[in-house]
Amino acid sequence: MAIETILATELNPSGLDNLLIDHLNSYDKELGVDDGVLYYGFPVFKNYEEQIIKTNFLLVSKKVGVLLLSTSTEHQIEEKIEAIQEKEKSILLLENKVTQKEEIISEKNQTISEKIKELRTDLKMNQKNFSAAIGIRQSTLSSYENGVVTPSNDVLLTIAQKFHVSLDWLFGLSENKVQISTLSDILWVLLQMNESNELRYELDINNKLPGDIETETQKWYAGLRFYGNDPEHSLNADMCNFLADLQENRESLESYFTGKDMFDMWKKQTLEYYTSKPVTHKEIEELDFETRIRKRDELLTQKFSNNEQK
Repeated sequence: MAIETILATELNPSGLDNLLIDHLNSYDKELGVDDGVLYYGFPVFKNYEEQIIKTNFLLVSKKVGVLLLSTSTEHQIEEKIEAIQEKEKSILLLENKVTQKEEIISEKNQTISEKIKELRTDLKMNQKNFSAAIGIRQSTLSSYENGVVTPSNDVLLTIAQKFHVSLDWLFGLSENKVQISTLSDILWVLLQMNESNELRYELDINNKLPGDIETETQKWYAGLRFYGNDPEHSLNADMCNFLADLQENRESLESYFTGKDMFDMWKKQTLEYYTSKPVTHKEIEELDFETRIRKRDELLTQKFSNNEQK
């Protein structure tokens, strides 16, 4: 038969108090207190200094009388309550931080999954080809794009290097998709421009010099030429306008007419303006030998006919 326990306090037994109650209940017969009544939290009385005293434990045996008495002042009780309340606040704060962290991780994972899918779509690649390009299974790529699994840092780095995109863009920290850290990144941009439906540049190469010697009037150079009135490439005019603005703003910066802050402002405004100009990519045909030769003959015939008409 367990000791009769009467609770009369705003605090439930915890810690050592709880252990003591369990111990008394487990060994009540051995301790000779099986007929006892355990009061927890009362009675309340005042000491000779008029301090309010609350009883922690009062164990009374019906046969013997008082067996155990443990008391605390009201100040000690209040301190204990405050300590428990502070602990509860800390636990609640920790739970909120964990929740916030989980939300941030969820948003981060969602951003990465959206960016990977956006990149693959922009490159006109299906999941099979994209996953093969970065050395993972198609099912794994699908789990990335659906936000079920978060790509490892190694996978994200492979994607950034393989497709020349910024890690900051993949994480949603920057709007600038292209990563320019090596010459390969710049060449990749030029190759992407070459496959654009809306842009067309001609290559202006001067590498055949008399005697293979460079002079003041004969320089070795290479350039890109955009024809602004090209009716077949709608963004050529925008590119010509941009290059004219770039020349003006670069000269102003390099001649100290304007400062870096003005140049950065122009860059920001320019990039924001041209985000409304979408670019699509050409599908390069894969032709067998006979078809390629036939198309080449047709092209040469057309060029020859045009030259004769001129």
